[in-house]
Amino acid sequence: MVTPLNPKILVKIWPTWPSDLRYIWYYRILLCHIKGSIWLILTPDLEIQRHDLSAIPHRVLDRAAPFPAAITGEIYAHDKIGNAILQGYKRQTSIMAVILGKGTLPDSETYAWVIQESGRPDFGEQIDLRLLNNKATGLAFATKGMIQLNGKEVFVERVPLHEFATWKKTRKALGMDIRL
Repeated sequence: MVTPLNPKILVKIWPTWPSDLRYIWYYRILLCHIKGSIWLILTPDLEIQRHDLSAIPHRVLDRAAPFPAAITGEIYAHDKIGNAILQGYKRQTSIMAVILGKGTLPDSETYAWVIQESGRPDFGEQIDLRLLNNKATGLAFATKGMIQLNGKEVFVERVPLHEFATWKKTRKALGMDIRL
């Protein structure tokens, strides 16, 4: 049984590039179970892939467990991933899982990420999602986040479009800081 902490897995894959010949084991994070032994996983290159674990040799490890010492030099792995970034991949994976036949689509309500700080001249404007999705310039949780915009940290919020006018009026009246 997979815990909510997303255990990591090592899969044994024959390298496809000459530069990868020293790696035999590839680090993966299990994100979403589809059915049977089929999972959607996160690769070291931060790609979501579908794996049938019954078809490839693998070792399942706890998320915080160290790699087995005997094969440490043979593992292709990425750096630690923060929980906020991991949650973003899990949201993306849940939609992919629906396409593969698991579950139903979440509410498809249209929303926008907008500047939350009511004191800014660009308050309420939609942001460039590339800033939010780039881990160097953005950090997003479920409905709140922060981006680097013109060298400054700016707080942003995910707002359903049908509630945008009410949201903007309320935020402007309160002058709230997201941090409070």
